[in-house]
Amino acid sequence: MDHEPDAAGSLKLDGTNYLLWSYMMRNFKIEGELWRWVIESKARAEPRDKNYFNSRKKLESMNAEALSIINSYVDRSLKERLAQIYSAKNAWDYLAGLYAHDDELEFAKKYRLEKEIEGVTHSGFPITVLCCYLQCYWQQLDEMEAMELSDLKSYKRYREESRLVQLLMALPDKFEPIRKSMLQRFSLPSVSEAVQELLDEEHRLTYSKLSSLSLEDKDISKTGSDECLYCHQTGHLKADCPAKKKNNDQPFITNPILHSEEDYQPSSSSSRLASSLTADNNQPALSTDQFRSVVNMTSQLESDISGLSPPASGKYLPPFKRDKNRSCTLKILNYNILHGLFEIDKRMEVLGEHIQLHSPDFICFQEVTCDIYEIFIVSSWWNMYNYCSISYEEAETKSTHFCMMLSKLPVKSYSCKPFSNSEMGRELCMTEIEVSGKLLIVATSHLESPCRGGGKKWQMNSEARVAQAKESLNYLKKFPNVVFCGDLNWIEDSDGPFPLPDGWIDPWTELRPRENGWTYDTMSNLMLCASKPAQARLDRFVCNLHDFKLGAIDMIGTEAIPGLSFLKKRWAGNRYHKLVLPVWLSDHYGLVLKINSQ
Repeated sequence: MDHEPDAAGSLKLDGTNYLLWSYMMRNFKIEGELWRWVIESKARAEPRDKNYFNSRKKLESMNAEALSIINSYVDRSLKERLAQIYSAKNAWDYLAGLYAHDDELEFAKKYRLEKEIEGVTHSGFPITVLCCYLQCYWQQLDEMEAMELSDLKSYKRYREESRLVQLLMALPDKFEPIRKSMLQRFSLPSVSEAVQELLDEEHRLTYSKLSSLSLEDKDISKTGSDECLYCHQTGHLKADCPAKKKNNDQPFITNPILHSEEDYQPSSSSSRLASSLTADNNQPALSTDQFRSVVNMTSQLESDISGLSPPASGKYLPPFKRDKNRSCTLKILNYNILHGLFEIDKRMEVLGEHIQLHSPDFICFQEVTCDIYEIFIVSSWWNMYNYCSISYEEAETKSTHFCMMLSKLPVKSYSCKPFSNSEMGRELCMTEIEVSGKLLIVATSHLESPCRGGGKKWQMNSEARVAQAKESLNYLKKFPNVVFCGDLNWIEDSDGPFPLPDGWIDPWTELRPRENGWTYDTMSNLMLCASKPAQARLDRFVCNLHDFKLGAIDMIGTEAIPGLSFLKKRWAGNRYHKLVLPVWLSDHYGLVLKINSQ
């Protein structure tokens, strides 16, 4: 997610963060006269007023300003919905109607505030922005507290500890050492003390990274631009060193130089942020002036951090943070997530809940679009993954939906092999990862789909699909450890048995031989009940494992999303019938495979 110069600018309304968004817009963007005149409609231009034309012109200008602000801080899908709304008040009321319908009940609002706070976890925001967001949530919760509680020392201590827990839970993995240290102390720090320590640590990490990069640049200038600092041979640089790659080093990670605490003295603005997060409930923890001073210093901090990020044109590949021998178990999720735009925000929210519940180490998605990509990158689970197979810039060039692979583990290589016989632009996507010191190929594809032909008759495309499956397996069978999964569109009646090479296994039939495994089922997925009847294992895993063994396989996304429905038209009896159908996460079910190293 790209951050703008202030904390409010880094926030985009996506439907999951309405309470934070509306609070920041009301207090820091559309405030004062702009709010009273435009949103609350406290001022009107009266035709009988001698200054009518000037008043009307001013109101129109303020309406345009407020509407521009609202459109600037919503995501792409909401911006499209607001395109036909020309009044800022109507736009505000429309968004409130979408997302604030339960807020008249205090308990419901408390629930939503706590739910949004959970969504901040692993957000990847700088400490300044993260604390500002949490402070906005805490102030709204404070407003709903009973007045008599504010004088109870025991309650104030409990509230302070609860806020410390929320702050520590929201920290990225790079702060794990300091988080662990705080949790093991006999005397817990206050929120303000914790924030000060985190600001110091963030500055140290940033300074260490920049220093290590700067030191390497100096060494290059001494040794010559074409001499490698790793093997001291000429003709290549350290990042491309064959000897370094052979030793399984990560070329995009530099060895940090640790500095003592004396190397850094906190700035006055950092101290102000920490001290403003007070446990006293009698006054708001951040005044408007204090908030502005906090967000104004965010710009420089973010520029330092963004200087460590990969180029925008490259794939998202931040430094790997975990011990490669941490675990001998690997979870892989495969899901065709349905590229259709209907109820896309809610469906992707439910997908995120599944990801956080199962916590897969590797994900293979099919039918991803730019709209879905935009939802992903602002989701709370996104920063759990250190690698994405396709950058947003590349995604924008795609004329149709595409496959995406995400990994928590270090990715050694990625390649993509288009099928020569595909009329739909289908391809085989492959990554090489390392699990407990062993190499594993994870591959995915969306094989040729059945479709309607020129005469609107169904074309099964069975011949092309079978050829693509055989081409994939012939290429992958040379590797000792392979997991191949995807929406393979495999229909046994037309395609026959899946053409597994010798030694390959089908995890579903191995682990659940008595269950049909249908991932596309118009009988159980009522969202499809108006479609042509079909039951098939369109989605599947197949494996060739020498150094791993099967653990378990599960099906997910098999239930309707509560409270959600859509209108479907079906032609029958010489007329269209309107059906109100429930909504599932997708028209397919997902699969989660667990394998263990031997």
